[in-house]
Amino acid sequence: MLKKFREKFPICSCIVVIVVYLLIFQLSAIVAGMVLKQIFAIQLVSMLFTDVFLLVILWAMGFGNALTQKSKGVLYSLGTGGYMLMVGALATVSNFAMYAFTEDYKIRPLAPAGEIVIFILAMFGIGFTEELVFRGIVTNILKEKFSVRTDRGIFLVIVVQGVLFGGCHMTNMLSGIGLESALVQSVMASFLGMLLGAIYLRTGSLWFVMLLHAWNDFGALLASGFFKMNTLAGSISEYTWGKLVGLPVYLAVILILLRPSKRREIKDDMIYPPTLGIQIAKGVGLTIFCVGLLILVAVSMFITAHSDITEKMLEGYF
Repeated sequence: MLKKFREKFPICSCIVVIVVYLLIFQLSAIVAGMVLKQIFAIQLVSMLFTDVFLLVILWAMGFGNALTQKSKGVLYSLGTGGYMLMVGALATVSNFAMYAFTEDYKIRPLAPAGEIVIFILAMFGIGFTEELVFRGIVTNILKEKFSVRTDRGIFLVIVVQGVLFGGCHMTNMLSGIGLESALVQSVMASFLGMLLGAIYLRTGSLWFVMLLHAWNDFGALLASGFFKMNTLAGSISEYTWGKLVGLPVYLAVILILLRPSKRREIKDDMIYPPTLGIQIAKGVGLTIFCVGLLILVAVSMFITAHSDITEKMLEGYF
């Protein structure tokens, strides 16, 4: 019945799935909050409960093979998702450099081991659940609606599922987040959704985008999960319009991932790899660049958090 409904009313099906997901998650979070106090534990339990319903919907709509579909190769997937892997690494390194040490350069105490484990599981839970909804169900519905056998269809799928992904983040206002912060997060999430959608169409691996999503959330919320420095709602409440300055980079990466030669791969569901020499050169160059960038970010964020180091260095120099 659900399969026939989504075939006849694809856009309506997408909206219904998202609404059902949000309702189940919010209700289960309320119930979990009556028993649990730790925010990430509440999130984890809510996600697990919601996943049961989402998996039923996934199979009932005829997309059960989305979880078993093989990727187009580990190296191909890593290369396609390289930007998001790097963003997650930068967030992890910068947050660690900012919060791992106190003002007097002592190692900051970690949260209890059990809470850290729950935090890590919750990050994977968020990645699993949100990708199950928006790439596993919504994107596959849109692929049938618009057909990824054409350039127009590919871009329509990417934009529509990305906007729907971003729009659902407005519900964070129910957690007390202000309108400006919620709007900023929604716009950022829309571009993130488009990027994840492009990676999913390229690799065909739902598990890979789940892991990418989880990795980026882990890096973004590391300070809260490892050092209890901020709450999830508190982190989002700090978002201002200035956060959108990085969106052109996201857009550029999306367009690079969907360049003509790669759109051909999506249409034909095949890979047309470059020569081995080009692959090796690209791999070595990107590795050197990424390692150097990580070191630079770690040093700069540590100095930013401990500005007195710079002052002492300047005093000694002059």
